[in-house]
Amino acid sequence: MLIREHPTKVVEGEITYVVWICGAERPGGTWEGWLEFHPTDTGDFTYRSGNLSAQPWRTGILGRWT
Repeated sequence: MLIREHPTKVVEGEITYVVWICGAERPGGTWEGWLEFHPTDTGDFTYRSGNLSAQPWRTGILGRWT
């Protein structure tokens, strides 16, 4: 689930990516977070990191990458 779009863009070669901060609630009420890199040109691949954070609240995911 998209929590917030990060204001910084990532450029790799000729491709520019928009970075999404994403998260999901886990059983037990904690949250896991990951990053997704969405190309501005829809013909390229979207990349997703593995789970990078575990937080007790959804807002903790934002604090990790802002």
